[in-house]
Amino acid sequence: MTNSDYWREPLLGGAAAEHLVGALGRLRTTFRWKADDFEAARLQTRVGASSLTLSREAVTFVETRSSRGGQRDEDQ
Repeated sequence: MTNSDYWREPLLGGAAAEHLVGALGRLRTTFRWKADDFEAARLQTRVGASSLTLSREAVTFVETRSSRGGQRDEDQ
């Protein structure tokens, strides 16, 4: 990886779209760092479906919190 590929700190200001692009860039860099030494055959390995699921309560919690702009109940 080159020096420009390393993590950058998240933005302190800016629009939601800028935060999203920054977060995706950071995730992309992290993935590349973790998978950098894998050969092509290892990168093409498929894994089965996960048995991990989200409960309806967890999904409702995330949807409710995102509709409040990320605020918790005690912040309202």
